[in-house]
Amino acid sequence: MTVPKYAFHFDDYGWGVENYGVDPDVEVLNSPDDWAAGRDPQLETAVHFALETLEKQPPATPPDSSTGPVKARPPLPPRPPRPPRPGQGAAR
Repeated sequence: MTVPKYAFHFDDYGWGVENYGVDPDVEVLNSPDDWAAGRDPQLETAVHFALETLEKQPPATPPDSSTGPVKARPPLPPRPPRPPRPGQGAAR
């Protein structure tokens, strides 16, 4: 657990305290009865909200990967022939 140590003020927003977090978009009450029954109303509400959003706005289809850039490395240039090592004669 962390305890706020500093406060700050912005003209457009007013006062704030560090470690506050973000207010939820949808507030859900978690009762002790729900916890005892093994229910998670926050999760159920989030899943319901996500499924409704997906019905209204389906996910975008990703582009075809065959039309994307070619990421293969180009072939290396040919190597020049190696000179014979000193002390070794010509190959037989």
